[in-house]
Order: sequence, then structure tokens, then C-alpha cells
Amino acid sequence: MKLSKLKLISLSLLLLTTISCNNSGIVVLYAQSLPITKIVDWDDNPATDEVTNYTVTLDKVIVGNPTVSQQSVTFTTPGLHTVSVTATNLWATSAAASITRNVIVPGNPGNIVVR
Repeated sequence: MKLSKLKLISLSLLLLTTISCNNSGIVVLYAQSLPITKIVDWDDNPATDEVTNYTVTLDKVIVGNPTVSQQSVTFTTPGLHTVSVTATNLWATSAAASITRNVIVPGNPGNIVVR
């Protein structure tokens, strides 16, 4: 049975101060501090795909194998991060659907003076 194309639809943005899109089209997440845990959601495959589970990776490291279309991910460092999701049934695994986010935290204050 052929798996339908998986569509990653959102990355929850709770606890972020700002979100913007840079010139390269990558969404920038301005986090107040790290680590920060977010929820990744995607569209369910049709029932006819008989999906047994999904595999979620953060920067090519598996972070979960949910049977539902949602998984939490934890960003521990600033910079570019890629979240990918594949669907698996008894016969095959789909191609990955991916999103890239640039996580930015506030920089350290400089030029501290006591007067």
C-alpha cells in the first residue's frame, strides 16, 4: 500500500516573544531562554494508509514515534534546526516532511559599568 505524502502543518509558538521571517524565508523563533519545548503538529494520513506510527526527528535525531499527529520537541541550542516527520505502515515508510526554524535567544548585555 502506498503512503500518502505527509504534510507538516505547524510548530506551536507558545512562550516565544516574537516570530518573524528572514530574507531566506526561514522562520525565526525568538525564545526567552533555552531549553524550550514546542509541540509539532501535522495532518493525519488517510485511514487507507494504515499508518502504524510516525517518526519525528530534530536535526536528524529521533525524538519520538507517536501514533498520533503530534509530538513535543525540545530546542536546547540557538541556531537553525530542522524538524522532520515520516509515516510508517506495515509495508513502507514515507518520505520526510520537514520544516526549518532559526532559534534566537537574547544576547548578553555589554559594557556594564558601576558608578
